[in-house]
Amino acid sequence: MNNMLNCFFDPGQYAAQPFKVIRSTRDMVDPPPCGTFIVTEERQDSIDDGVFGVDMWNGPASLTAIPGEYHNFCGNFVFADAHVETHRWRDPRTEPPLAQVGYVAIPFRPGPPNPDVVWLQAHTTGHR
Repeated sequence: MNNMLNCFFDPGQYAAQPFKVIRSTRDMVDPPPCGTFIVTEERQDSIDDGVFGVDMWNGPASLTAIPGEYHNFCGNFVFADAHVETHRWRDPRTEPPLAQVGYVAIPFRPGPPNPDVVWLQAHTTGHR
């Protein structure tokens, strides 16, 4: 599930937190419900909790979860307006090698913007 949907922290407690926590569909303005994903697939070696974490703070070159790519290097997304969309991953950094045992930690990856992370950020939440 999208980590910015009714998540545990209050954005008011972080003065520098420019992104909104979506508490209801009324909060889905930019992006609107047709542009805000609710659930997606997460790769099996990345699952550690009940949310799909999109890093909104550390720039467009990092991930906090590895998206699933079970459909020919694509992931499926269910949006708030109930439509389903398949997104093809374009950057190899989006899908690092599979961990053979246990959970794989996602390190910060400096470098040019990852277009997949930019796409995920644009469909997670907006600025408050």
